[in-house]
Amino acid sequence: MKYLVRAVAGSLIVAGLICLSMAPAAMAGFPMGTFIHSFVVVCFWTAVPVLILGLLYYMVTRKKK
Repeated sequence: MKYLVRAVAGSLIVAGLICLSMAPAAMAGFPMGTFIHSFVVVCFWTAVPVLILGLLYYMVTRKKK
C-alpha cells in the first residue's frame, strides 16, 4: 500500500510540475526549448526551498540528540 501511495503522490507532483511548465511554453508557441527551460526553472525553484528546509530540519533534530 505504501508503494501505491508514493507512486500516486509522485505522479501528481510530476503532473503539477508539467502544468506549471506548460503555461510559459504555451505563451511562446510551444517550442520544445522553452518548455524544457521553464521545466528546469520550475524544478529549481521547487527544489531550493525543500532542500533548505530539509537541511534546517536535519540541523535542529541533530542538535537535540
